[in-house]
Amino acid sequence: MKVSDLAPFERKLQVTFCVVEKGESRSIVSKKTNEEHNLADLKVGDETGTITLTLWDETIDRVTEGGTFVLKNGYVNVFQNQMRLALGKWGSIEDTDDKISVDYVKTDNDRSLEQHEDRRRRRPFDRGGDQRRSSRGRDNSGYRGRSDRQERSGQQDRW
Repeated sequence: MKVSDLAPFERKLQVTFCVVEKGESRSIVSKKTNEEHNLADLKVGDETGTITLTLWDETIDRVTEGGTFVLKNGYVNVFQNQMRLALGKWGSIEDTDDKISVDYVKTDNDRSLEQHEDRRRRRPFDRGGDQRRSSRGRDNSGYRGRSDRQERSGQQDRW
């Protein structure tokens, strides 16, 4: 598959690319496991365009700037409304005999600069409780109002 053919959230990709630019590795801490990881963004591409590839930990050292590699079983993610290639848990990066020269990479078609909607489900502020029940019978403060009590009992105002 060519870089120009990539679409947001595509899975099980095989892309041959040349590493145009290898960014600096930075250290982050996982929110889930509280473990420290290294992360690097690489500008990769072919004769149809470029895209950002995010690599983690030991895979960062396996690629070299100017080298040609194959991403197998990778996927396209959207992070901060920008498309990115990702390796994932089941993906791999391998050397290839099909060499792509940096001179032939189309750098003016950067797919990472395109704006895409992140389709992850965003939940509104959750106040807890059973969301299937309506707020009928409650005033703005969340307590049953006088009119609601009167309706239920069938009584009139005594004042």
